[in-house]
Amino acid sequence: MRLEKLVLQGFKSFADKTSFDFTKNFTAIVGPNGSGKSNVSDAIRWVLGEQSMKLLRGKSSTDLIFGGSDTLAKMGMAQVELHLDNADGLFPLEYQEVVISRKMFGDGESEYRINGSKVRLQDILMLLAQAKFGQKSYAVIGQGMITQFLSATPQERKLFFDEATGVKEYQIKRDQAINKLIRTEDNLVQSEALLQEIEPHLKSLERQVKRLEKREKLEIELRDFQIGYYGSIWNELGIEFKNLEAESKAIQQEITTKDAELTELQGASDALAGEASRGERYQQLQQLFNDLLEKKSHLLKEQAVLKGKLEVEHERQGELSLIWLQRKEDELMSDVHAREAELRTTKQKLTADATELTRKDTELEAVKGEFRAEEFEIIKLREQIEQQTHAMSVPQITSELTTIFEEQEQFLRRLLQTQSMNEFKETQAAAKDITKKLATLMDRLTADERDTVESLRVEMKQKEQLLERLTKERETLQNRINDLRVNIASAENSSTFLHSQLTRMQDELSNIQSSIDETERGKDANSKSAQAEEYSKELLQFDAQIERLDKQLVTARADIDSFNQEEENKKTELVSIQSKMRTVQRHLNTAQQKASTIDVNLARVETRQEDVQNELQRDIPEDLHAEIMAYDPANQHLEGNRDVWEKKIISLQHQLDAIGNVDAETITEYESTKERFEFLDEQINDLSSSIGKLEGVIDELDKTIKTQFQKNFKKINDGFQEYFKVLFGGGKAKLELLTETEEEKLEEAEAEKAVEAAMAGAEVSVDVSGESLHDEKERELIGKKKKRQKVVAGIDVYASPPSKKVHNINALSGGEKSLVTIALLCAIIANNPSPFVVLDEVEAALDEENSEKLAAIIKDLSNKTQIVIITHNRVTMRAANVLYGVTMGSEGKSHILSVELTEAEEMIEADEATRN
Repeated sequence: MRLEKLVLQGFKSFADKTSFDFTKNFTAIVGPNGSGKSNVSDAIRWVLGEQSMKLLRGKSSTDLIFGGSDTLAKMGMAQVELHLDNADGLFPLEYQEVVISRKMFGDGESEYRINGSKVRLQDILMLLAQAKFGQKSYAVIGQGMITQFLSATPQERKLFFDEATGVKEYQIKRDQAINKLIRTEDNLVQSEALLQEIEPHLKSLERQVKRLEKREKLEIELRDFQIGYYGSIWNELGIEFKNLEAESKAIQQEITTKDAELTELQGASDALAGEASRGERYQQLQQLFNDLLEKKSHLLKEQAVLKGKLEVEHERQGELSLIWLQRKEDELMSDVHAREAELRTTKQKLTADATELTRKDTELEAVKGEFRAEEFEIIKLREQIEQQTHAMSVPQITSELTTIFEEQEQFLRRLLQTQSMNEFKETQAAAKDITKKLATLMDRLTADERDTVESLRVEMKQKEQLLERLTKERETLQNRINDLRVNIASAENSSTFLHSQLTRMQDELSNIQSSIDETERGKDANSKSAQAEEYSKELLQFDAQIERLDKQLVTARADIDSFNQEEENKKTELVSIQSKMRTVQRHLNTAQQKASTIDVNLARVETRQEDVQNELQRDIPEDLHAEIMAYDPANQHLEGNRDVWEKKIISLQHQLDAIGNVDAETITEYESTKERFEFLDEQINDLSSSIGKLEGVIDELDKTIKTQFQKNFKKINDGFQEYFKVLFGGGKAKLELLTETEEEKLEEAEAEKAVEAAMAGAEVSVDVSGESLHDEKERELIGKKKKRQKVVAGIDVYASPPSKKVHNINALSGGEKSLVTIALLCAIIANNPSPFVVLDEVEAALDEENSEKLAAIIKDLSNKTQIVIITHNRVTMRAANVLYGVTMGSEGKSHILSVELTEAEEMIEADEATRN
């Protein structure tokens, strides 16, 4: 590895971007005082991570940024880049060139980068330690450090030799391991304390979890029994409900069928019994018949008058004809026989109608009897409802029901006393009004009360339907009785007329017979007068008219008989229909009673289902409801019957009550606590294992540090003696390790504090990791770390120039102290060369002879490492391969230029002349 380039911008006096290319092994930087050449060594020290402003020759971080001049403004940041050739892989990075850069802003914040990537200061220090140089190593020897080295304490020299012997990398690793060990031990203590704190709580939670597990087990068992118990009840109720629904559906279908059949029969009955036009038709037929009779009677009267006239004429003329009389006798006989037959028919009809009237009266009495029976039934229903309402303790309802049934009783009495159909219809409307009142009252009853009253209401409805049917049947009978009475009256009139006719004809027949007898005694029947012929013709016309009227009467009588026969057929059909209606009504009543019973049972099942649902809502978790509702006995696995299950449920509930409630979050808390306990236990094991491993690593690093330190220390000690003799031309010098006891260490610490307090602008010491001790927590951590470290040994320097017996180096002159330090420095470089070494006016106190010796040594060392020296010494300048000149321009910023030796000497002479 070698230093290739140094780039500065805004750092101290280097305002502009300035680049130093180090192409040779020995480069000298020269320049007059105040030109800023020493700022080059400060820049290298700063970019390598130096934090001490004293070593950087400043008071605050802002002193490192170009502060401006009369002509140039102050800059806002300082930046330094160090370009290193990593071809030999000394840096464990995959880069041929490694660029370490540091940038600082006006607020004092620093930013570190390696090849453009941001890194931490610790990363820079570790990387440099691996390459065997750093910000506290011998790689950069600044102004005053030569004399400070000899005046330093043995412990401070030890820090320098840690870099020189190459153990710094291992020390950093060891310090990191110690810091990690201390943190691990602290974590172990904290983890053990937490574990001790958690363990009692975990045991308590474990007991609660066991209770919870037992409770959950009992709850699962209780859940199974509850599902079995309530599920079987619900299943049985569901089956019973379905069966009742099926029965209800079937019976309702039967009721619908019977109701339709009854409606159809009622329609047929109404059609037969309610045809008003039939009565009008009968009246028309009867009126026609009566009109014909009256007309015939009138004709017969006129005929009789005419016949009387004819007879008078015949008597007057004595011209009665025997043949005519005989013919007339035959006609009268025929009429007599016809009238006698008609009279017999009329009497038979009258007798039949009278019999039918008697039978209808009997039927009417039967209907009235049915009315009375229904009255008794309704009175019984009223008593039942009154008893029910009395049991319900609802006085107002009882009062209203009493009022309703009083109205109903009055209605029935009016019904039995009803004589006309209008009165029937009024009482029927009253019945419907009573039913509506009862329905309204039922709406105010409770569910259980409504079930009882509903059953009675259904029965009442059946009675109402029967009452309506009886009303219609009575109306039909009354109409029929009225018809029969009309028929009887008509028959009686006809019979009376026929009797009178028959009497008249018999008288007329008797007269004719007498005339025939007289004629036979010799009267001339052939003599006729013109007037008699005229009368005879008129009589013939009367006979024709009477014959036509007789035919019309026969037709009218036939129509009346046909009408009566139709009415009789209708009556027979109506009786048959009414008989069927009674049969259907009985079946309907039975079906309705059965439907009422089914409805009551359905209501009972529904009530029980509601009770079960209320129990489920009250006592059973909601998540079980679906399983209970879907219970299948085929999948039932519980032993025993429902009574056993009920007892088991009670027992399990008692056990759960004894256990008490356990917070459901307990198991979550237990799991998290257990997980934390196991984590801490595992962490303690891991920490204990890590502590053992870290202690092993620290022991190994201690051994490595001790072995390498002793090995390289011996080489440096030998080299120190050789270079001492070269520089002093003889004499003796050696390095000696100092061991300390703990008491000596404490005394030395007190002495160090005194020295630090005495130093003006004293800087805080920096440990091997470069961290400040101001922070109390870090101070405590370092104290713990030092307790684990081996007792730190110091290094003392003994030097005795030729012809002198001096043991204490403080007795040497300044030049001698410089030579001793330079001899030691050369020994270190020769034994453990850094990739590059920067020397800042280390030979300032040497005379020309010693400068030549040092120049020869540096020249020789440049073959082992890259040397960059800042100097005023001509001898040193002559030995260098490359010279850089640094000058200060009028604008107050540093410039560099490559110069020849003569130019450099002129610059030195000019600078000396200026100082003189």
